[in-house]
Parts: sequence; C-alpha cells; structure tokens
Amino acid sequence: MTDLSGREPAYGAIGSDGTECEVDETLVPQIIDVFKARLKRDTCGPDDDFFALGGSSFMGVLCISDLQKQGIEAKLQDLLAAKTPRKLAQRIKAPRQAG
Repeated sequence: MTDLSGREPAYGAIGSDGTECEVDETLVPQIIDVFKARLKRDTCGPDDDFFALGGSSFMGVLCISDLQKQGIEAKLQDLLAAKTPRKLAQRIKAPRQAG
C-alpha cells in the first residue's frame, strides 16, 4: 500500500491517516535545525508546527531546498501536509548515500 506521495510506508509509528509508518529519528534534528535557521528561532521542538512558528509557504520552499541540499528527498507538499519536524520525517526519505 502506498501513501498519497506514492511511497511505500515503513512501520513503527502511526501516520496521519492512521496507518503505521516509520519515523527516521535521525531526520528530526536535521529538520529542526533547518526550521530554526530559516525562521531565526532559538528553539523548535519535534512537534512544533512550522506555520505556528511564523513560517510561510515561501519559507517552506527555502526549508525544503535546504533539506534537499543535505540529500534529503523532501517536497513542499510534504511540509504543507506534515507541518512538524516529526511528521515531516515520517513523510520523507533518508539522505541519499554518496558513492
């Protein structure tokens, strides 16, 4: 079964649609760092809403670009659907391996 993005879900956590999916916890701190840098905030938690922190769709584009530069396969629609670092980590893929 694939989700709306066409990806096969892994298992381990409950996604927004009630199905199980894996959270790559190594992605959460990377997403938090990008949110903090782009939103110029000292703090951001794994369950903090990007837009409630002052994010906009334009800032979202910049955040997604920053994540992609780190090799993380994220799309703007992922951020729009999953507004927190933890939920975003559920939707995106781990960094591509070099080599």
